[in-house]
Amino acid sequence: MNYPFGKESGSILVMVLWVLALLAMISAYYASQTRIMRNVAQYSFQSIQGREAARSVLRLVAPRIRIGNNPGQKNPSDETGPQFTTQRIYSMQVGPLNVEFSLDNEAGKIDLNKVEEGFLREFLRYLLGPENLKIADTICDSILDWRDTDKLSRVNGAEDDVYKKKVPPYHAANGPFRTINELLLVNGVTQKLFYGPIYSENISGSWDGGLRDLFTIYNGQKEVNPDEAPPPIKAFMEEKGIKGQDRLSNTWLLRLKAASHVYRIFWQKKGNKDFMIVFWSEGVGH
Repeated sequence: MNYPFGKESGSILVMVLWVLALLAMISAYYASQTRIMRNVAQYSFQSIQGREAARSVLRLVAPRIRIGNNPGQKNPSDETGPQFTTQRIYSMQVGPLNVEFSLDNEAGKIDLNKVEEGFLREFLRYLLGPENLKIADTICDSILDWRDTDKLSRVNGAEDDVYKKKVPPYHAANGPFRTINELLLVNGVTQKLFYGPIYSENISGSWDGGLRDLFTIYNGQKEVNPDEAPPPIKAFMEEKGIKGQDRLSNTWLLRLKAASHVYRIFWQKKGNKDFMIVFWSEGVGH
């Protein structure tokens, strides 16, 4: 039996199916783009909200830091309103956001540019534990090589010959650390060690920080204030009988979580109520 227009009908059907498939692909593409644009807009909006919340908290906290943990001790710069201390987590509502924040004084951390070799090596060995002595010595020597001005490598250290093999290659600074994030470039320092958590028999299970929470460039002294130190440094100093020093740094760290954003703001007091931000970083996650 002959069907009129049989071949033509089959060709038309194939073309219609191709057109429908093409339209489906175009629709899926634009739907995907719409989702991406929506997510970008949402991320930007949350970021702006978080930044404003962080600034608001900083304005509240800066003039109301109570030095020490004595509940009866008041900040002479502000006798009224809430008082805030270091090493404590606070929660509050800022506009539509629930925020959590804490304060550190940088005198409680090890200054990458000032610490002496003996203290640095002993602490890293204590921090990483006896099973990681080689890693501890590598990081110690590499920090010292990074900040000194010569191009001679220590036994476990690193200079340009090591860093030129990285991807992408780069040079050792041969000068002082300018940000704490620069520690990520030092040979032996991994992202896991930098951001944490660090697992060691000498670290309490309640502390989940990383090297960025233990080191600073804002202490300005060779010694550490144990009263302001995070748990691993405090435990190390107690075990070794190291007294340290009792001064405070003029630089503080505000760590703040708002929605899915995390902010780390280093700032300095200027007079009783004013402050100056010296470094600001933000990200998503922890």
